[in-house]
Amino acid sequence: VIGTRSRLMSRLAGQGAVGLLEMDAEAASSFLAEYPEVSLAGFLSPRQTVIAGAVEQVDAAIVAASAQERFARRVNMEVASHTALMDPILPELRSLLADLTPKSPTIPFISTVADPAAAPVLDADYWVANVREPVRLHQAITTAAAQHGTFVEISPHPTLTHAITETLDRKSTRLNSSHITIS
Repeated sequence: VIGTRSRLMSRLAGQGAVGLLEMDAEAASSFLAEYPEVSLAGFLSPRQTVIAGAVEQVDAAIVAASAQERFARRVNMEVASHTALMDPILPELRSLLADLTPKSPTIPFISTVADPAAAPVLDADYWVANVREPVRLHQAITTAAAQHGTFVEISPHPTLTHAITETLDRKSTRLNSSHITIS
């Protein structure tokens, strides 16, 4: 799956850009109204949103957000996934993965593109959505935190640690407040 996805996505390298904004989803959505070729590509935490789309418009959005004294920067990615820029490869991806025979996961599986409360069917449609739909990391971490307290990011650069920590801190604050209120 990953090899097929990567091979197809590599065809689109350099055709888009990705940025990180320190804005919640609602603020980022309103902000992007002036940039029709830029999409919300990821909801990382309560205050971090990933944008992706046409290079010039992503760069303009980053400049505009920075001018508002908000944290905004370009992310070093070759493909602007989770946007309409992926649409040209989706039919081929679906076709190449059509013969997948998904099995139910044997360990808990929380998706960042499907309902995080239910284990998804990992068929061709799921993997197409995984390339095209926004990443909902904030929602997945919130779901996982209901039963787990330790999170480990395994990567050469800890790019999601801040988003995970912020999500867990917000959840902990809400839980503590609820606990105090209920008591």
